[in-house]
Amino acid sequence: MKIEGNVVVTLRLKVTSLDGVILDQGAEPIRYLHGGHGGLLPKLEAALDGKSVGECIQVTLAPEDGFGTYDAALVTAVSPDCVEAPAKVGETLEREYEGVALPYRVIAVDDRNIQLDANHPLAGKTLVFSATVMDVRSATPEEIAAEIAALNQAMRDVMVKNRAIAQSKAEAESAAEAAILAEAEAAGLVESTYLPQLGTRLRFVFRSQTHKLCWLAPLFLLPAVAAWLGYHGWEISCGVIVALWIAWSFAAPSVIGKAIKRWGYQFLFFDFSPNLNPSRLENAISFGGGLLSVLAVLVYTVVALFHMERLSDLLTIIGLDLAILFALGIPLMVLLPFLVMVLTAFRVRPVVDKDLKGLSLSPEAGK
Repeated sequence: MKIEGNVVVTLRLKVTSLDGVILDQGAEPIRYLHGGHGGLLPKLEAALDGKSVGECIQVTLAPEDGFGTYDAALVTAVSPDCVEAPAKVGETLEREYEGVALPYRVIAVDDRNIQLDANHPLAGKTLVFSATVMDVRSATPEEIAAEIAALNQAMRDVMVKNRAIAQSKAEAESAAEAAILAEAEAAGLVESTYLPQLGTRLRFVFRSQTHKLCWLAPLFLLPAVAAWLGYHGWEISCGVIVALWIAWSFAAPSVIGKAIKRWGYQFLFFDFSPNLNPSRLENAISFGGGLLSVLAVLVYTVVALFHMERLSDLLTIIGLDLAILFALGIPLMVLLPFLVMVLTAFRVRPVVDKDLKGLSLSPEAGK
C-alpha cells in the first residue's frame, strides 16, 4: 500500500544537522495521519507521498520549512527574584501571557539577570530528516474525525499562542527601551524639547556625542543660511531651508541611527562610536571658546557704554551682546570641538571611550 491521503503512516525518523550531528536518534517510531492534518512538517510529508513500506527518504529542510527562523525578540531577561528556585542553564521555565504558559529555555545566568529564550531549540537550523516507512494502513472514520478535531484545536491554540508571543515581545522591547533610555540619560545623551502648543515633551536619544552634535550643528547653521537668503530677497530658497531645518530637527536622530545600524560606527568620515568622554583638546577648545566669547562681549559692552548717548541705547547694547555671544559661542564652543573630534578621531582619543551596549537608536517619541 502506498502513502496517500487519509492513511495512517508509521515512521522511524532520525534528525541530524548539516554537519552530521545527531539531534534525534528516532528511537521510538512515530505515527501520523497523512494528508495535511498537521501531524508532520509539510515538506517532509510531501516527500513521503507515494512511498511504500520499507522505503527510505532523506530531506534537507531550511529553517523556514522546519522549526522556523530564529527570532531575537523572543529572548528576554528577567531578574533572579522572578523565579522561585535558582535557575540553571538548559532548563525550561514557563511564563504566563494572556493565560498561556510559554516555555522558555534558560540560556545564561548571572548575578543580575536570567536570559530566557522562547525560540524552539531547533529554530534557525537547517536540518536533515531521514525517514524509513515501517507501516501504512487505511485510517478509520473515527481516526479521521478525531484528527480533524485535533487539527482545529491545534490551530486555535496556535492563534492564542501567537497573541501571547506578541505580548511577550512587546514587554521585552519595552523593557529594553527603558534600559537604553536610562543609560542614555545617565550619559547625558538625551535631549528634551517641550512643545507648549501640543502640551507634550519630546525626547531625543542619541548614541554618542558625535551623533548628538551631528543633529545639533545643522540646527545652528541652517537658520543662519535661511536668514542670509531672506535678507537677499530669495524667499523661496529661504522657505526651503526653513522646511529642511524643521525636518532635520525631528528626523536626524532616526536617520543617523539607521545609518549607524546599517554601516557601523564609522561612515561618511564621521566617528559615531559611543564616545562619552571628550578629549583634552576638545575640552580645551570648548572652554577657550566660551571664555573668548564672554571676553568679546565684555570688551564690546565697555566700549559701547563709553559711546552711549541715550539710556535707550542700553537695549541695543544688550541685544548686540547676545548676538555676539551667540555668533562666537556656537562656532567656538560647539562646532570647532566637533570638527576636531571628527578630523582627529583616531589620533586625539580612542575610538571607543566607553561602551554602551544596545545604545543604537533612532529618536524615541521622540527618541
